[in-house]
Amino acid sequence: MSDFPEILSPPAHGAEVAEVRRWAERAGLEGGYAVRTSGSAGAPKWVVLSRRACVASARAVNGALGARGEPWVLALPPFHVAGLAVRLRAEELGAELRVPEGRWHPARFVASAEGAGFASLVPAQVFDLVRDGLRAPGSLRAVLVGGGALRPELEAQAQGLGWPLRATYGMTETASTVAIGAGAPDGSLELLGLWAARTDGAGALSLRGEALCEGYLTAAGLERAADGDGWFATGDLARLQGRSLWLSGRSDAVVKVLGEKVDLQALQGRLEAMAGTAFAVVAVPDPRAGHRLLLAGPEAGGARVLAAFNREVPGFERLAGRVVIDAVPRSELGKVCRGELTQRVLERLAREGG
Repeated sequence: MSDFPEILSPPAHGAEVAEVRRWAERAGLEGGYAVRTSGSAGAPKWVVLSRRACVASARAVNGALGARGEPWVLALPPFHVAGLAVRLRAEELGAELRVPEGRWHPARFVASAEGAGFASLVPAQVFDLVRDGLRAPGSLRAVLVGGGALRPELEAQAQGLGWPLRATYGMTETASTVAIGAGAPDGSLELLGLWAARTDGAGALSLRGEALCEGYLTAAGLERAADGDGWFATGDLARLQGRSLWLSGRSDAVVKVLGEKVDLQALQGRLEAMAGTAFAVVAVPDPRAGHRLLLAGPEAGGARVLAAFNREVPGFERLAGRVVIDAVPRSELGKVCRGELTQRVLERLAREGG
């Protein structure tokens, strides 16, 4: 058997690697990658991707961008599917892969991008570039932005500095990118050619395509991610029109407060635009209202942030109070690990009798 898998895991989870190798051997898997992902709901999983799927995704992205061999810049964690995707896009083109030294540093990234054609970033990195007033090298043809929603005001500021941003949608289970924005005023994304998509009556999005993962690796074996017809339920809500896609949040991030639907992701975006990433909105069960919204984060500044936030939102979206935790749990790309966050908050409330 070949050395399966190439295991992509954050250093903090290195102790799991030997166990995952044993799972792979028992399952008889060969070739490809096993990628650890926190998932949008915060539950960690090991996603199995074939090399064929990853190369198909890389080829589709390069084709959509019209890439001809210009260097790619790798500024994302190499153990994340987005980092793997950048590596394979360069490899598929026979292009140079540039990797800035050390941890993320905006100025070092800009220096590495001189003469390069493409890069992938997350919104937090775009924020850093704008904060530091760094202009884009003229050689860059596209900077793909994924791993979270890109706020329109941040996008406009970055474009004012010459950054050719292209919003994307994708996930570990799809070997990274599914759709890429073309700068349309309506914010739509265009599905890559290798993907078919459909939505149900509630707007829940499912995908089918050759870059879909094999499934989830567990102690019990390989758990398939798709149904019998090859459709994978993403857990995202969207609208489709032809090959155009509009995302509207996560089905597992929508809760009801006093009968009103509340999108936790949208509230989180507003909170971060106002107060940065130290705080998060969390929903906990409430016997009367259905859910109660709370502010989670450090003690310092919490009361001020709570008051300021509540002045900006309608009554059913207002936060009922705050819970002090050391730090908001986030993935390597900066997304809130909502499942872990909710568990921490519930444990804290139980200790405090709340």
